Amino acid sequence: MEGMIIFPFLTAGSARKFISESPFELLIASVILLCMITRICSDVRSRFRDIQTSESWRPKTIPYWIPYFGHALSLGLRRRSLLEHARDNTAEPAFSLYVCGQRHNIITSPSLAKSLLVEKKSSISPNSFINHVMEHAFGARRNSRKLNRAAFDAECRSMEFQMQEPHASDCLQATIREIERNMPNMLSFCRSIVDQSLWERMSRVSIVSSDGNNQVCEVNLYALVRNFVAVTIMTTIMGGDFMEALPNTPDDLWKFNGNFNAIVLGIQRFVPFPGLPTAYRSRRRLLQGMEAFHSAFVIAENGHDPGFDWREMDSVSEFIQSQCRAWKTAGLSVKSMASESLAILWAMNTKVNTIVFWNLIHILEDRQYYSRIMKEISPYSRASRPGAEETGFRLPEPPRLSLDVDRLVDSCPLLKAAYYETLRLHSCPITYRKIIKDFQLTESEADADMAGRKPQTYQFRQGEFIAVPHSLHNTDSHYFKDPHEFNSERFLAEKSVDINESSEKDAEITKQDPSSITQPKIALQIPETWTAESGNENSISTDGKFAERTTLAFVAGLLTMWDIEPAKGMGWKIPKRRIGGLVYEPKTEIRARIKSKVV
Repeated sequence: MEGMIIFPFLTAGSARKFISESPFELLIASVILLCMITRICSDVRSRFRDIQTSESWRPKTIPYWIPYFGHALSLGLRRRSLLEHARDNTAEPAFSLYVCGQRHNIITSPSLAKSLLVEKKSSISPNSFINHVMEHAFGARRNSRKLNRAAFDAECRSMEFQMQEPHASDCLQATIREIERNMPNMLSFCRSIVDQSLWERMSRVSIVSSDGNNQVCEVNLYALVRNFVAVTIMTTIMGGDFMEALPNTPDDLWKFNGNFNAIVLGIQRFVPFPGLPTAYRSRRRLLQGMEAFHSAFVIAENGHDPGFDWREMDSVSEFIQSQCRAWKTAGLSVKSMASESLAILWAMNTKVNTIVFWNLIHILEDRQYYSRIMKEISPYSRASRPGAEETGFRLPEPPRLSLDVDRLVDSCPLLKAAYYETLRLHSCPITYRKIIKDFQLTESEADADMAGRKPQTYQFRQGEFIAVPHSLHNTDSHYFKDPHEFNSERFLAEKSVDINESSEKDAEITKQDPSSITQPKIALQIPETWTAESGNENSISTDGKFAERTTLAFVAGLLTMWDIEPAKGMGWKIPKRRIGGLVYEPKTEIRARIKSKVV
């Protein structure tokens, strides 16, 4: 009897006593037990899913731990790792996530994506998702749901910031002029904050040398690039008064974007997650600023004086003016307009400026590729200082930058390949739709063979959501060799161009070297799966004309005007990334030493 363990007899009284004395421990045990049961049940359902017919399957649901919420927290706080882990561990082109009681189907195959976005367009709708994002992320009022989002966004495109003509060309020309004006003055080399530009004050500028023509400073490169790009674009699009009246807008945008995914999922500010309360406060300030802008615009439209802070409303781009008039015609209040314009402000800044940084840092990292690009862009991106014989003055003129963006686009395949590779590697767009009618999708034999499986047909039901995270395809080793490595050569192909078919520019070069009838030419090569995945549109380059050309202009201008080196002189180190709204962001800053190339 000495080795026996005697358990006390459990009575109702002793149970009540245990509950009253250890309520916290009991609660934790109950939660753990509930999560374990949920995990087991979801795993069983995943293994024994419904078969609709002998040829049709329902997408497999990834097991989860938390009842009702399912994958909500993981999708909001670590979206990249969740989706990539699910893709790599599910040998199928489609799987499902469970989020707050609803099924979210994820498509990873380009052929399924093409079928969805082209053939099944009438069976899906973006309205529900866009309304959700506008309400949760940008604070739109529920009464804006009366808008037909599919028709309304065809004109405004708030969520994607895709301008249509003629606004794209008008804004592009104005932005290029602003880049040419601001780029030579990006760094003032002034020690006093008062004398520095807005983007310098946010970049921790440290003067290393201010001696005449040998001016050198150290900066936080990411902060400098993103704020310089943001201020330049905002000034062009929103008008000259905008940054003077609302100088903290860029900083609030970065804080808001830092937890954008969590805010979209409705995770409240009281959740103990780093930066979330700050993101909500930044959004409130952004909305207040946009309300002030729209109030001033309405007053100016009515022919009255909007006040000293908004005395140059005529400088607001025609693109924004047309948007404001469209919102007014749709019956939106000033508060609702603020939410719509914040979506535009967020999209055009958080994507373009981060892509410019990643593009720049990858080019600088590879010295050989950097030299090739500098040689390629030199005829179309020129930095110089006018001489006394040109100006007629003895005092030295400030440097000038001249950009030929059309030639940067059609005559610089190396630069453009680096841009597309940056988009492939660092952008994370998602096409989200709600299913309004049951349908089936079948994977192509080519995609199935590439993944080593048989083509499969999947059934999708009305009321569910369906999404295409394009980053899953862009980092899939079946389609891209070493997908997590930056290699712009994958977008280049060498071809021979006959002298009679060459452009006028190529003909002039050929006249200088008439010894060869044909000449090798490097051309941009876009993977077919990109056009397939988006329904005959370039899925990764959803920027449109404005964003693509603006990005190339910024990168070419930075490379031409400034000599950028790592501060410690030990070579460039690409920082690790964290998830962002539209583009992955660097986790850490990079200190760079910069001086002007124009003496």
